[in-house]
Amino acid sequence: MSSWKTPRVRTVLVALIVLAALIVLNVLAVLLPGHLRTADVSRSRMFTLSAVSKQFLSELKQDVTLYFLCENGDPSAVLTPFLDRYAAYPHVRVQVVDTTDEPSFYLQYTRQKLSNFSLIVESGKRSTSIDYGDMMHYYSEMLAGNQYLSSYANIPYGSFAQAIAYLGQMTGQDLTPYYTLYFDGDTVLTSAIEYVTAEFVPGLYLLGGHNEETIADEMKTLLDNYGVSLHELDLSQTDRVPNDCSLLFVQGPRSDLSDSELASLRAFLARGGNMILLSDGNVAQLGHFQALLSDFGLQAGAGVLWDRVETPAPQTEEDASADENAEEPKETGEESEPGTGEEPGETEPETVLIDTDSFVQQIPFDAGSRYAASIASFTHANNVPLTLSEPHPIYCTAKEGIVQEVLSTTSDRAYRTVGGTRQDETGPFTTGIIAVDETSGARLIWYSSASAFASGTSKTLGTGNFIYLYVAIAQLYGTYTPKLGDIPSSSLADPVLTVSKSSVTLTVVLVVLASLAVLGTGIVIVVRRRKK
Repeated sequence: MSSWKTPRVRTVLVALIVLAALIVLNVLAVLLPGHLRTADVSRSRMFTLSAVSKQFLSELKQDVTLYFLCENGDPSAVLTPFLDRYAAYPHVRVQVVDTTDEPSFYLQYTRQKLSNFSLIVESGKRSTSIDYGDMMHYYSEMLAGNQYLSSYANIPYGSFAQAIAYLGQMTGQDLTPYYTLYFDGDTVLTSAIEYVTAEFVPGLYLLGGHNEETIADEMKTLLDNYGVSLHELDLSQTDRVPNDCSLLFVQGPRSDLSDSELASLRAFLARGGNMILLSDGNVAQLGHFQALLSDFGLQAGAGVLWDRVETPAPQTEEDASADENAEEPKETGEESEPGTGEEPGETEPETVLIDTDSFVQQIPFDAGSRYAASIASFTHANNVPLTLSEPHPIYCTAKEGIVQEVLSTTSDRAYRTVGGTRQDETGPFTTGIIAVDETSGARLIWYSSASAFASGTSKTLGTGNFIYLYVAIAQLYGTYTPKLGDIPSSSLADPVLTVSKSSVTLTVVLVVLASLAVLGTGIVIVVRRRKK
């Protein structure tokens, strides 16, 4: 027994105890959560959550699931340690989705096609998606200080190749070296979690119950990308427009409002609600809709507007001579396509088109405009055409407290027909307007052609109409504003230390096997010495 008390034996025993402790610690380390097993060694601290995010996540009361979309179920080595930081909080769960096995998984939440390593954030209230490219952006300090190129200093990740190619053509040099890639994951993901758990988020409600047209698929896609929440509203089933209705959308009503529905809409507008109306000529016969519009000093005119199209191509002498001898179209009791000179009944146009060129010229672009400027400036600057089919006139009357600003008109060549009979009125006619009640803050945008914004319209009239409607909705909708403070971006210019799964497994095996080998060797030495 005394042999165990010798200094040599005690030393071996201490070594064995230390080795055993190291083995236990290594095994326990493997079982630790991911955020405790990985250290953020990047100089920019891109994997370290900001104080703002930490406080918000620690106070989170609702469960949130982060669906991590990965091809073949293989998560990104860069994002995994970042997401581990979020998963460390009790109400946040990260679930990897193998998009190879479930390629259409994202369609449950969004129409937007998501790239590899994208995220879908879901709570019991709502969901939102984050494309992988939305978590990064390029920034150039050099361009930010350039008087002429400062607008290109900040470029989204997905648009970088296009922007660099354009800048190369414009400047004659490759500006790629002057840009740094920044990681915005902390800002984007924490804001998304705040959005899906917020008690109140503004919504866009689609009015139903009056044989309205269904909102176009093209618009649904645009609105989904914009993050707009769509809801159905039937006022015959409720006596109030919901409090979270930021914008009421009405497209092509065929039947009138009831007395109670009119009262509900007036109450909604009286508390500062916003409304977009896309109407056809039959709205002139809907008395309660007309009464609602009259609150803004507006009235729907019956009939259809025609606008002559002038061909800008140069004419030959024969063409000019033929034009001089051409007869004006005969006025009859039936409608025919204006400018054709054909007898009524011989042609029946499928749609009546306002001259696109005249629309571009007639869209107001007044720097002094208070409400129409953002729509007009965007569409004017980008030369986006608006082409309306079967429009009817909008008549405006000055009213105290109401500001009216025209969004679109016909040319002065346009005229109106009612029941096939041409009226004496001449253009220009108003076909789009924004009216604002400066007392309540209510805003109304009205375009007098519902069919011009129907599904499939873009195939015949182009996408310009939907761009106009998209900009109008963006102006009135009022997106959800995060209440979080500023969260800084992290530079990805510094090299990031990443460890693969195979490396981690090999390290664990080596550590455990090495420890066991040393421990076994020590035991063998002690046993042999005891036998001696």
